[in-house]
Amino acid sequence: MVLVATLVAGLLAAYGYLQWRAGQIERIAVSALTPGAPPGGPTWLVVGSDSREGLDPNRPDAGGLISDSLFGQRSDAIILVRDVPDVGVQMLSLPRDLWFDPPGDGNATRINAAYNEGANSLVALIQQELGVDIHRYVEVDLAGLDDIVDAAGGITVQILHPGHDASIGLRIAESGDVHLDGATALGYVRTRHWTEVVDGRDVLDGTGDIGRNTRQQSVLGALGRKLGSMRNPVSLNAAAAGITSSVRADGGAGVGDLYHFARMLQRADQSAPLPVVPHITGGGASVLLLTGGSDEVLAPFRAR
Repeated sequence: MVLVATLVAGLLAAYGYLQWRAGQIERIAVSALTPGAPPGGPTWLVVGSDSREGLDPNRPDAGGLISDSLFGQRSDAIILVRDVPDVGVQMLSLPRDLWFDPPGDGNATRINAAYNEGANSLVALIQQELGVDIHRYVEVDLAGLDDIVDAAGGITVQILHPGHDASIGLRIAESGDVHLDGATALGYVRTRHWTEVVDGRDVLDGTGDIGRNTRQQSVLGALGRKLGSMRNPVSLNAAAAGITSSVRADGGAGVGDLYHFARMLQRADQSAPLPVVPHITGGGASVLLLTGGSDEVLAPFRAR
């Protein structure tokens, strides 16, 4: 009985701590979310924001954040996460240059530009154009990603070849299961000029958004697994502090929802990428269009 009482007290203390930390997360109103959830659980939309408001240009990883100009707030990652029945947790990245031109309404737009109008606009566009119900929304300020990774003691990501991006001061000299600190992880998810070193030769990654989406998912999954394996309360508290200061969530996401989401990330797999083709708009912009096979990739996220 003493053991049972001790366990219950510990659980209650942990739950109280979770409630306290969850209360520190900034909430935003996202009225476009689909209420309720299918039997397999909610579909989350995860957005990595590259807002640099208040960023210290002297911080060690500033090159990974302010290497290019930014007007307004833009999304650096847009990822659907769902626990698909009989499949498991899937993550699907939506390329930020994905172009939608709904017939007859004259409102052609990049998915990235929709986010600049707010979370509601982004959620509504994805639901309308991709036919995917979104039930929960979470936004991560990438300027805080390095602090979270460092608080977790770094993460391990599988990297096929060593590589670099001189424009942001990124260099990864190893391959295989590579340990990344916060600054390196941040550069790895943001690089637009990832250049692999293959047999002593520099080979520029030509996959563009698709390759970057894959790197983002790798880091997100690795971070989820690392956080789930941590047992040191001091390190956990530091990581939790970094998360709460870098995350915003929809107002309806409770402690249980956020806990469930964290558990999902620990066992998430990367979905097959959306098939896209390059396209030049009438205004001369380089964008991406969905092509054949996209319905098959989206099907697990559309199932109700």
